[in-house]
Amino acid sequence: MQPSSALPTVAVIGGYGGTGRAIAGALLQHSELAVRIVGRDLGRAECCASELAAAHGARVEARRGDATDAAGLAEALREVSVVVMATTALRAPSALPQAAVAAGTDVVDIRPDGAALTEASAHGGAVAERGIRYLAQAGFSPGLPSLLVRLAASRHPGIDAIRLGIVLGMAGATNPEQVSSFLELLPEMRCRVYDGAWREGSYSRDVETFDFPLGIGVRRCYPYLIEELEALPEELGVKKLGIYGAGTSWFTDMLVTPLAVGLHKLRPGLLRRPLSRMYLWGARHTGARASGAALLMDARRAGAPLLSAAVWSADAYGVTAAPVVAAVRQLLAPSSRLPAGLSAMGRVLDPEATLDDLRSQGISVTVEGAEP
Repeated sequence: MQPSSALPTVAVIGGYGGTGRAIAGALLQHSELAVRIVGRDLGRAECCASELAAAHGARVEARRGDATDAAGLAEALREVSVVVMATTALRAPSALPQAAVAAGTDVVDIRPDGAALTEASAHGGAVAERGIRYLAQAGFSPGLPSLLVRLAASRHPGIDAIRLGIVLGMAGATNPEQVSSFLELLPEMRCRVYDGAWREGSYSRDVETFDFPLGIGVRRCYPYLIEELEALPEELGVKKLGIYGAGTSWFTDMLVTPLAVGLHKLRPGLLRRPLSRMYLWGARHTGARASGAALLMDARRAGAPLLSAAVWSADAYGVTAAPVVAAVRQLLAPSSRLPAGLSAMGRVLDPEATLDDLRSQGISVTVEGAEP
């Protein structure tokens, strides 16, 4: 929802964290929007705002706001057009849906876990009634996988099989906290593939190989399911669909990841920090030793390839920030047709416009195949 001011403001909750700072910086670099850094620690928010202002101009301010305090957060969001939820480390359930309703601001929420979607769903009626567009599961993944599936279906109606492959390289990470949230998500990832219906996948029979950029090369990838994909096969008439993921190191894929999942079953968060350090060591010293992220998609009809797409960057923060910037711009576009209420980002953004936006931000994007 746009204010009357000529320069709309985007608030970034957790804007002084790694991902939040990347999003704030990308908004300043690739738009004329003003940015408000919001966080519990006002000192850190002000320091971050000062550094961003020095790099990008005086379009940055800071406010104190606790993501778990609805009233305080709503006050921090006053006169904001869009709020980006860029923090995943919350000590209590988020108050973002209530605060957004109170402030009347649209939302882009990058949190990938199911709890975040459940929180937003509980307030879905109020969000829609207020006319707020609440884009959940935003960013690289979740976010882009469902968008690429929709791209394939829009270009070639009748496509019947789509594979997605994703890889995350952590060799350039400097802090174990950068991977701890990823490790905490692993136990939520269900092993599923769609073959006429969603079925339990197998880590031995349902393995797919993809040839990734960034110097990673061919990797064996394992099936999992993200919620944004779940309804797409029936909606689009796709007979086979799967997303398959891998790291860049045998050590992380075969040792640390299974260990993290097993320990989580005993107690959530058990040995999280030691496991994060192990993961980083493996990413740096074994396998491809790559940094960044890549997402590949190939689509077929009756076994014949029709379309392939790839999105990648050596900057893992940048490739997460870029889709968020694209989402904000589509929300604020005068011709925006994004629906009020709760939606998964990749289910409603315009696929072609989003990929063009990613290219304009320096993200590598290729789409190849027969003309529709």
